[in-house]
Amino acid sequence: DSCIFCALKGIFNQFQCSSEKVLPSDTLRSALAKTFQDEQRFQLGIMDDAAECFEKCFENLLMRIHFQIADETKEDICTAQHCISHQKFAMTLFEQCVCTSCGATSDPLPFIQMVHYISTTSLCNQAICMLERREKPSPSMFGELLQNASTMGDLR
Repeated sequence: DSCIFCALKGIFNQFQCSSEKVLPSDTLRSALAKTFQDEQRFQLGIMDDAAECFEKCFENLLMRIHFQIADETKEDICTAQHCISHQKFAMTLFEQCVCTSCGATSDPLPFIQMVHYISTTSLCNQAICMLERREKPSPSMFGELLQNASTMGDLR
């Protein structure tokens, strides 16, 4: 079977019932290999990035929920109020280039993303800077923190 959802469900059931310290991941590995065969990703016997694997599993689950709840709506433009995947996990991002010399900008290119990576170092540095400028945190601070940290890139 090539269902990532079913493979994860099986692993979670094993976590609840098993006394084993290590659980077999064969079913999940096979489901990932079959699902991403066309892309040649997560194939058996080949090493792939664990973070990318997590991202694909998470996106797969969210899209499965989306199609169960809002099957008439395309996943890249879903605005259905009852779609948990998009209302709680999706983030609309705008990609835009800015010239460092003159400040000219390209047209913003919007896209929806379920998982977005930001450098931990950049996030921590921005949080420290923001806390130094304010007396106490505010609800809007998280969005501003993400925006500032994602534009900084990976600072090592």
